[in-house]
Amino acid sequence: MNLGLAFYVKWFTTAVDVDCHKIPVGCRTELMEDAKTGADLGKSEAFSWHHEVPVERTVSFTKALKEGSYDESGGGQYCWDEKENIFWSWDTPEAIERKIKLVLDKRPIGGVFAWGLGEDAPKFEHL
Repeated sequence: MNLGLAFYVKWFTTAVDVDCHKIPVGCRTELMEDAKTGADLGKSEAFSWHHEVPVERTVSFTKALKEGSYDESGGGQYCWDEKENIFWSWDTPEAIERKIKLVLDKRPIGGVFAWGLGEDAPKFEHL
């Protein structure tokens, strides 16, 4: 088994009829794809650290970076934006250090890999 590290940011649109306040991790999302065609409905997206934050997500993502929390059981940083109904997920450099420590402490994990080293450019803060 190998452990993957996310060198990107992912967001999902949460369903408007659910309350994600108590437990945002695992909160129900809106339908992500058309049931008949499988077409992407644009309710989720990802971007790399070397890309500009999509203009329509800038305010929400800035808030997420300030108010994010670490998921102690699943690992990774997250934030739910109640106003926009968006769940954000990403790995911080600190989260990556915690995950690598787990690998070193709990063998027999095969190793660690990053989902796109180039996605961490231009500062390479996660590497």
